[in-house]
Amino acid sequence: MNISRWFLALILLGLASSHAKADNIDPKFQLQGGCCSIPLTTLNDPHFMFTFTQTGGITVATAEFVNETPFTIGRVNLDITDTVPLLFSADNSVDPYFTSASPTTPTLLLPGGHLLMSFFGTNADFPGIPNMPCHCETGLSNHFIFSMTVADVPLNGSYSFKGTLFAIPEPSTILLLLTGGVLVLFFKRS
Repeated sequence: MNISRWFLALILLGLASSHAKADNIDPKFQLQGGCCSIPLTTLNDPHFMFTFTQTGGITVATAEFVNETPFTIGRVNLDITDTVPLLFSADNSVDPYFTSASPTTPTLLLPGGHLLMSFFGTNADFPGIPNMPCHCETGLSNHFIFSMTVADVPLNGSYSFKGTLFAIPEPSTILLLLTGGVLVLFFKRS
C-alpha cells in the first residue's frame, strides 16, 4: 500500500508540473503609456524598431517611443520576424489609446516569416496617440510603451519588429475630401 501512495504522488507531481507552463503564449504585446522614449518624427520613422534576444531569466521586455510627428496616431502596425517558432498575441486590455488589437489569439510565427500586429480603432474614450507632451482633455501623453511578456522565449531565441504609424485625418481634411466628392458628383451629372 505504501508504494501505491508514492506512485500516486509521482503521478500528481507530474500532472502539476506539466500544467505550470500551460500559457506558453509568448511574446504577448501590450500597449501602454510610457516615458523617456525614442522620438519618432515621421510616420515611417527608421527608429521605430525593436529587437529582443532571450539571454535567460528575462520575463518582460519593453520598447518605449514618443510621437513627435505633427499628427495624432490612429493606428500602429508592427511587422514582426523571429528566429525560432513563437506564438504571438496582442492584448489591449490596458491600452489607453486604441479600442482594438490584432491578433488577439495566439498566432504561430515560423523563422523567416512575417506577422502583422496592429493596434487600432479610436473614439471619444480612446483618441489615439497624441502628438503633444500631454493631451489635456484626456491626460494621455505622446509617450507610449510596448510591454512584452517573454518568459517562454527559449534561450538565445529572438524576435524583432519594425513599426509604422498611421495618422488620424484632421477634421478639415475630411471636410475638404467631402466637399471635393460632392463637386465631382455635381460636375459629373451636368
